[in-house]
Amino acid sequence: MSDGVGLLGALGIGLFGGVHCVAMCGGIAGAVALGAGPNATAGDRLRLLTTVGVGRILGYALAGVLAGGLGLGVAEALGARGGAVLRVAAGLLLLGMACVVGGLWHVPLVLERVGLAVWRRLAPLAGSLRGASGARALLLGVLWGWLPCGLVYGALGWAAATGRPLDGALVMVAFGLGTLPATLATGAAAARLGQVLRAPTSRRVAGALLAVFALWTLGAGVTMVRRAGSQGASCHDAPATHTAP
Repeated sequence: MSDGVGLLGALGIGLFGGVHCVAMCGGIAGAVALGAGPNATAGDRLRLLTTVGVGRILGYALAGVLAGGLGLGVAEALGARGGAVLRVAAGLLLLGMACVVGGLWHVPLVLERVGLAVWRRLAPLAGSLRGASGARALLLGVLWGWLPCGLVYGALGWAAATGRPLDGALVMVAFGLGTLPATLATGAAAARLGQVLRAPTSRRVAGALLAVFALWTLGAGVTMVRRAGSQGASCHDAPATHTAP
């Protein structure tokens, strides 16, 4: 699951799927940029947003480690078929994310509303970033990464399905990198980027590519389940051999 194709899939989910929660992420990015101060240059705001963005990806990575560890525990509990079941779950989750990216299914905005409510309590911290140290900006980014968001939880489900803490972290890092352009872009660049990401053709192409990878992952998982089942059956059906006394 940590192969290059899988990481590109996670990157695509972050890049194209984040359009649905642009209101929350855009508002937070705007508040962070204002925290740089009224006399800050565009470069100052970009550096602050980048530092906070790195912190957010660190938060995602930590969550990915925990999710991957949880998946590992589930796989071990399921026994010989654990890895195969996780592979099937990963394919199903990725297929759902492909539908979100392609615009065929909209993630409920309930979690985003909860995230905004939580952010309002954290907003004073963003306001205190004027002249803040890098450590404080990183902390804000980590907190941002843990805000409730349907898309993030979907990516975390995929990270859990890897069944490995390191792979889970890599999936979430790739996802976080995919969300960076939308949160770092400002002004006319942001408008052009938003038009490209929201364009039906762009989203359909990205969704189709993710769907192909999802079906490949799902097919591989089903094959693994069948093999595990046949191996288990052959072990039970094998005649017992006895040595003569």
